[in-house]
Amino acid sequence: MYGNVGEYTYTIPSSSGGGGGGTIDKTRKYTSDIFGTEHPAHIGYINGYPDGSVRPDGNITREEVSAILYRVKPMAYDSPITATGKVFPDVSIDRWSVREIEHLTAYDIIKGYPDGSFLPAENLTRAEFAALIRRFISAAEIKTANRWVDLTDISDHWAFDDITFIAKAGLVEGYEDGTFRPEREITRAEVMSVINRILGRKPLESYVKSQNFNPFTDLNDDKWYYVTVLEATITHDYYLNAQKYEYKWENWK
Repeated sequence: MYGNVGEYTYTIPSSSGGGGGGTIDKTRKYTSDIFGTEHPAHIGYINGYPDGSVRPDGNITREEVSAILYRVKPMAYDSPITATGKVFPDVSIDRWSVREIEHLTAYDIIKGYPDGSFLPAENLTRAEFAALIRRFISAAEIKTANRWVDLTDISDHWAFDDITFIAKAGLVEGYEDGTFRPEREITRAEVMSVINRILGRKPLESYVKSQNFNPFTDLNDDKWYYVTVLEATITHDYYLNAQKYEYKWENWK
């Protein structure tokens, strides 16, 4: 289950006089992602555009999602992979995303089409994203038995198992009418919402909205994704409250 926390204990010099050199133990809690990796800082993993926009309602391509997953993937046990430009005929060595695509392909996270192509610039559907995320989190220990999923439009869909799996894991939700809309192209904000959950990030909405650090020209605070987008794009240190929500950010940029 995402959203667990780990505890770090550290010491700081005592402020008492006399040069005694004593220490005071402090305990600081940090979030842990779905793989169990602890994150003392939350790093922005998606960027805005040169014109100052972030386009949360915009579509996202297969290579853009590949780049995001590459950035957030635990790499401690990965072997170095040198990009060749030969894995897919439409992902050449000079393409900006070749390293990310070939790395994730080597770990069976992303796959091409039956004709051998990858179509890096094509937009991703919600079903394709669900299948991709299921492969991405396959190494995580996830308990899904207690989550009830009743999406009305996926019973005969090729991605039924993938959608059901990540829905039971609490990573995606359907719409208010009970549908999932698997063939709808997924938006950038929807992707950020899932990635934040994978990373265990839970910003306190009231706190984030009270701060004046929205750098984007097209991000409005009345949208459901306002806090989601800021969490995904702004690098920051944080403090957790008793409910494991980020109630304070520091050093944000």
